[in-house]
Amino acid sequence: MDIRYHRSPDALNLFAWHEVDNIGDRLGPALFHLLSRQPTCIEARRLDLIFDVGEPREIHCFLGTMAQLMEGPHRFVLWGFGASPEEGPAHHGCQPIKPGLSLDIRALRGPLTRRSLLNAGYDVREDVPYGDPGLLAPAFYEGSEYRVEDFCLVPHHTQYEDWRRAFPGFNVVDIRTPNYESIQGCLSEITKYSVVFSSSLHVTIICEAFGVPTRPIVPKLKHKVDDFYLGCGKTPVYVDDLAIDLDWAALYEETLATWRPISWDPARFFSVAPFPVDPAVVEGLTRHYAALARSEPEPTATRSLSNVLRRRYATLSRYRPEPVVREQVVETRPVPLDALCTYENWAATGASRNTVPDGAVKVVTAPTRWSYAAACRIDVPVIDRRLGFVRVSVRAAWARGSALVMFANAGMDTAYRQDEVAAEPTEHVFKVPDTVDSLAVVVRNGGDDAPSEVVVSAIRVEVVEYR
Repeated sequence: MDIRYHRSPDALNLFAWHEVDNIGDRLGPALFHLLSRQPTCIEARRLDLIFDVGEPREIHCFLGTMAQLMEGPHRFVLWGFGASPEEGPAHHGCQPIKPGLSLDIRALRGPLTRRSLLNAGYDVREDVPYGDPGLLAPAFYEGSEYRVEDFCLVPHHTQYEDWRRAFPGFNVVDIRTPNYESIQGCLSEITKYSVVFSSSLHVTIICEAFGVPTRPIVPKLKHKVDDFYLGCGKTPVYVDDLAIDLDWAALYEETLATWRPISWDPARFFSVAPFPVDPAVVEGLTRHYAALARSEPEPTATRSLSNVLRRRYATLSRYRPEPVVREQVVETRPVPLDALCTYENWAATGASRNTVPDGAVKVVTAPTRWSYAAACRIDVPVIDRRLGFVRVSVRAAWARGSALVMFANAGMDTAYRQDEVAAEPTEHVFKVPDTVDSLAVVVRNGGDDAPSEVVVSAIRVEVVEYR
């Protein structure tokens, strides 16, 4: 997929988070790119806004709860975008939408977002189409080919480790998605269950889109879920308590008996699209949601968990979670930056310590696409991996062009992960796999605009122990 930070005349600008390993944050740019069939330039750097950088431009706002973050002299095109409530926890982005912006309001996630825009002084027509763009997923992705007669718990991507420890033996699904290619696998894993209980808004939306009975469970921000369901004409039924000793078997059967599909017409949503959409996509989704609306609830005979699963969950409900495992850095080893200048590498054009203050190194890539510029080899400390792990941290910022920090094997023929380098100094942290004893940190060009320049200010190896 051509989704990147680099701007070009043929690219559409999209306000989204590009480096959050979460199904919702991956799904938005992917769907936008697949629908528009154009390169997509992300209007953010990691979780930092860049509206104050560059000339005024048109910026598309598609999937997300970020309308309250829009600012600057740009033209914002809202198509399915949502907003947080105007009052509430600041760490959830709760604040009013800024007045006086240039907005092209085509469709919104739901009526609560419309109310926030009205309160900020914007003229929003009463019949504005509603719908979260996550509902478009069935146009490009498939649900599971089979269903298991069981349920799963799907936490917000920041809660997975806590839920996994709190619910031993339960099906707890991890929605952290390291790249766009992993979206399909995540969707298949979620939709294979007969019932899904989730605190993630976009997991709830995915289930509704694929016709999987679902109930939201103590979401971090209930406002977002209410906004979505109000836009679809459905009243959500929440699981208000999150406890291992709930009667999960009864909750499973109740959800199967009472769940009904949403009522949503994608044709209205597509009628205000900011670019031409393939008619086959519109027709296919219209048929999909029409068929979903006609679907009947599961027969009574198939609503019950098997006796085996009933006994299993009855037993599990008596368990108590293990104490939370804490992590503590017990050793830090700085890597000399001169190593970037001496390691054997391809197409290197040099790394000079003299051009940057404070002991940093400036790396200049070769003038060809995707060229490697410099690398250093790191010997991974030997530790008992049952007691902890090793991570490598690279602090870098680009000075010109676009660039990547790559973590690879020592021979540099297998890349474990690649991160885009941001304009501001940013830590790129990589947890070393248990089987790796030697690692290469590589700086490379990130696209067509070579040569690129990257300032590397620190490389550290940390030994972390569980406490």
